[in-house]
Amino acid sequence: TDWPVVAAAWLLLLCSTTLLTAGTLYGDAVALWGLRASIAAAPPADRALVVAAAARPSEAAALDSAIRGELGHVLAHTGGDIARVTTTSSFADASIDPGAVTVLATFAGYEGIDDHAALLDGQWAAAGASPQETTLSEAAAAALGLAPGDRITLVSRLEASLRIEVLVTGIWRPDPSDPYWLEPELEIGGSVTRGSFTTVGPFVVPEADLVGRPFGDSISMEWRALPDPAGFQVDDIVAVRTAADQLDERLTVVLPANAQVRVS
Repeated sequence: TDWPVVAAAWLLLLCSTTLLTAGTLYGDAVALWGLRASIAAAPPADRALVVAAAARPSEAAALDSAIRGELGHVLAHTGGDIARVTTTSSFADASIDPGAVTVLATFAGYEGIDDHAALLDGQWAAAGASPQETTLSEAAAAALGLAPGDRITLVSRLEASLRIEVLVTGIWRPDPSDPYWLEPELEIGGSVTRGSFTTVGPFVVPEADLVGRPFGDSISMEWRALPDPAGFQVDDIVAVRTAADQLDERLTVVLPANAQVRVS
């Protein structure tokens, strides 16, 4: 007659233990879901780790290898993507008198752009083509009045002898919700005004052309590290923060002494 009492006691103990365990797991699940949702809902610029540097085209490969390796160390905790963006100094329409120029443009190369933008018309630019092939965002093309098949000659604002004839081969539309695009005014909106000048574009060309052809003595490079929100664990926060805080110091070790980089 004692066995039913013993069984009931064990059943009560089992239920209590299960309830306690479930409550703990539920709390952990809520915390994890809240963490990931908070990161995913943040503006792209607030959840990306960006390294920017100015370099000569001949230095691009070495910089890319070193910086990508250190950013990979940070993303090792969460997973994610690293996208490189390369831009030139300012150019202007060669048909306009230099003193009357108010609209500027830059050339830019976006690593993996075809995975982050929809091609609306034409085709992506091919490397090594003559004249220089380029594509434009839908908004930039509208602002410039250009379409696939159009040609325009651009002249460097820093070096008057540097003139580049370009052929527009395609028009694309960026996804504004994609964290890949960290400069929405220009990259999504197609133009940005600062002072008396409006920069339109950019004219997107293959990255190989930017480092293999004369676009100027210096290029600007930016590496955008985008952690995957779904890869975060609650215990990763301290490790990710520490790795991000140490990135500047780690880069000074692996980069040449004269390299100037900015981490944000």
